[in-house]
Amino acid sequence: MSIENHQLHLFDLVTIQRCSLSQILAIIPQTIEEIFIYFSTELLNLEHSTTVPYLFDYSVLMVRGVFAAEGENFMLPRSARC
Repeated sequence: MSIENHQLHLFDLVTIQRCSLSQILAIIPQTIEEIFIYFSTELLNLEHSTTVPYLFDYSVLMVRGVFAAEGENFMLPRSARC
């Protein structure tokens, strides 16, 4: 999460219980005028949203534990790609 010029950027949501966007906004003290969400939003209970493709300048793969292909070129199986 980052906040820049009243814009909230949500990159991921890791939680034990589901929460709505209004619950997230309730704990942020700054005024938020625009929100960019970089993941699927179906669990956030959004009434109105616009989907816009976004290209990152770089990509990061987060892995739990030892990653066997560290430092090597690799490709995810087609079924795992977005």
